[in-house]
This record gives sequence, C-alpha cells and structure tokens, in this order.
Amino acid sequence: MEKRKYFWLVFNAAFILFIVKIDAFIVNVSLPTIARSFGLNLAEVSSIVVVYLLLLTNTMLIFGKLEDRLGVKKLLFLGYLLFTAGSLFCGLSFNLSLLIFARAVQGIGGAMLMICGFGAVNKFLPDEIKGWGMGIVTTAAALGIATGAPLGGFITYFVSWRWIFFVNVPLGILGLIISSRTSPEEKILREVSQERFDYVGAVLSFLGISGITYVLSTGTILGWTSLPILAISAASFLIMAIFIFWENKCQYPLMALGIFRNAGFVCANVAVFLIFMILSGTDFIIPFYLELAKGLNAYQVGIFLFLYSVAYSVCAPFIGKILDNPKLRFLSQVATVACAALFFVYAWGMSMAGFVITFLFFVFWGIANAFLIPENFRLVFTHTPKNQKGVSAGIFNVAQNLSAVFGICAFQIIFSHITHGASVPDPSSLFLAFSSIFVFGGILYLLTLFFSSLAERNKVLNDRS
Repeated sequence: MEKRKYFWLVFNAAFILFIVKIDAFIVNVSLPTIARSFGLNLAEVSSIVVVYLLLLTNTMLIFGKLEDRLGVKKLLFLGYLLFTAGSLFCGLSFNLSLLIFARAVQGIGGAMLMICGFGAVNKFLPDEIKGWGMGIVTTAAALGIATGAPLGGFITYFVSWRWIFFVNVPLGILGLIISSRTSPEEKILREVSQERFDYVGAVLSFLGISGITYVLSTGTILGWTSLPILAISAASFLIMAIFIFWENKCQYPLMALGIFRNAGFVCANVAVFLIFMILSGTDFIIPFYLELAKGLNAYQVGIFLFLYSVAYSVCAPFIGKILDNPKLRFLSQVATVACAALFFVYAWGMSMAGFVITFLFFVFWGIANAFLIPENFRLVFTHTPKNQKGVSAGIFNVAQNLSAVFGICAFQIIFSHITHGASVPDPSSLFLAFSSIFVFGGILYLLTLFFSSLAERNKVLNDRS
C-alpha cells in the first residue's frame, strides 16, 4: 500500500534518470552522420558529446547544494525547462557552434534533473521502501545507457539525426506535467537555507575540470606542445590544487575531501571510473569503426549495439541473484579478465572479413559486464561511511560522468594521433587506429581488476578487524 502511494514520485525519478542517461549515449551513433553534414573530423565532432557530459558533471555538485536550498520541485521545473529548450535548439542547429551551445544548455538542465531524481527518492521515501525506489531508479538509468546508442541509430537511419533531439521535447513536457503533480512540497530547513554557499569552490572546480577536459579534447587539433595547450594545462592543475586547498579550509565545502582517506572507497571508485571510461569511449568510437571500416549504415550499427543491450539486460537480473552469494563474487573478477581478453582478441580480428567476430564481441561483452558492473557498484557502497552517504553519492555521480568525458577524449586522442586527424583516413591507418584503441581498452580492464581487487581486499581486512 505504501509503495502505491509513492509510485508516481518514483516513476518520475526513474523517468528523469532514463532520459538524461539515454541522451548521453543516443548521439554517438549519429556522430558520423553529423560529421558528414557539417564537414567535421572526429576530434571536432567529439565536442558534441564532451560538452554535454562536461556540463552534466561540472554543475552537479553546485546543483546538489542548490537543491537543498530551493527544494526539489523548483529545481526540477527549471531543469526540465532547460533540458527541453536545449533539446529543441540542438535539433534546429545549422552549425557546430550552435549545436555545442545547445548541448551545453541541455547538459545543465540534465544535471538539475539528475540531482532531483535521486534527491526526491532519498528525501521523500520512507527508509523501509527506499531500497525499492533506488532499485527502480538505477535500473531506469542502466536501461537509458543500454538503449541510447541503438535507438540513436534507428532514428538517424529512418528519420534524421535532428530527431534524436526533437524526441526529447514531448518527453520533457510530459515530465514537467508529471513532476508538477507528483513532487511534494517541502520545508527548507532554516540552517540549510542560511548556510553559506561555496561559490569559490564551485567556480574553482568548474574552471579546473573544464580546462583539463578542453586540453584532452583539443590537444590533437592545436598540438600538444602548443602555447595555448601548455598554458591551459598548467592553469587547470594550479586551479585544482587551489580548489583542494580551499575545500580543506572552507566551513561549508562543496566537496568534503575527508572521505578520500578511506582507501577502499577510493579504489572502488577508481575501478568504476575505469569501467565507465571504457564503456563511454567504446560507445563513442564503435559507430565510426562499423560505418567507416565495415561499411554499415546507422540502422545496422544500431542493431549491433542493441545486441549488447539485450545481452546485458537479459542476464543482469539473474547474475545479480548469483552475486548475492558472497562465495560467488569472485566471478566479477573473472568477468573483468574476460573483458580484457575480449578487447585484445577483437583488436586482433577487426580487419577480418564478415561480422561474426563483431557479433560475438557484443554478446559476450554484454554478458561479462552484467557480472562486472553491479559488483563494482556494490564495492563503492560497501566502503561508504554511514555518516557520509550524501557526500559519497555526489562524488560517485561526478566521477561516473567525468569518466565518460575522459573515455571519449582518450579514445579520440588515440584515433586522431594515428590517423593524423584526417576526415577520411586511409584503410591501413584506420584499422591500426581502431585496433590500438581496443588494446588500450583491454589494458584499462586489467587496471580495473587491480583496483577492484584492492577494494575487495580492503573490505575483507575491515571485516576481520
């Protein structure tokens, strides 16, 4: 009965996470088409994805604080407004500059929505059904990630790349109507409303992370030793050092840094960071491989990506039950090794004729990730101190989104370096670039194994003590 009372609130939160996550990945399959439409190379077109993830990540800590001050309902209204308007102008854009600006607006709105989605469940649901609510919300987010790329392929092929943005407009309006009717009014605590906002920390974190991401995404265009890149790199790291110093001294910090003294928490977050770096980078680069090297269209690319989604979605519930048994959790580490092996084998076989190896890669990669991802999430939450759940959730979300930016930038850097930034690379450099990227992905999976093993070892030692 109590679950029925909160159904629409949880549905709205799940809907929010679904559309925000799907929009982070729906663009990827359309990137080759957008690149041809505007005459862009891969380094230039990657900014369409990076700017969305950058704004989604960099503003999340800021809006987390504002949500405590303004309440869920007000921030949710503003979030839907910006996200919907940004989506509309993305579809109407006639050059790269306008599209990047509209994606930035969309990213800011998405950050507001994500904060409110988790915030509503955390604030309004009773403790005895909070796990039920969080389960639905996180499943919706995972579904958005899994279906974004294939859906983008279908829409681009059958309609136009512009409609991957236009579809958000009616969804945003629908979400606005649902949230206005289901989001409860809340009392803002006096001490929270009077608490000083860490404007200095907000500006420093935004500038520092923005500078680092700009360097990663434009280094291949401007040159890694060019004066702008060297100057922005030095300034960004200096700003981040000042941010850390400031947060340690600030009475009401944007990010409490004491939690990083927990070695298990740090290792678990690094493992998740690496996993999402691989997922985002692969999701970004694979459409280019399938279209440029294998000659597929956007619809056919979507079908291959849908194989991964189906394999992951079908297996995840059953594997989750298996991993509930502590004695079988080692299977997650076996799956990590399997993912590394898959990437190395696929790198070797990419130049082979036909699509059998690609078909097998997507199916087995989806199954392996169904073992890998939930268990590494569990490690993060296991190492979260009881009195710092809010802080750790903020760090987890920021790291998860930031890893997507790093993944796209890293994979794009390897590709652009080997192909020398050519819009249409020759076949030999094309296959060399793609195979090098997948070797790099395999190495990242081995690093994931190292950090997740350290996190698990740290948990065992804490349990014994």
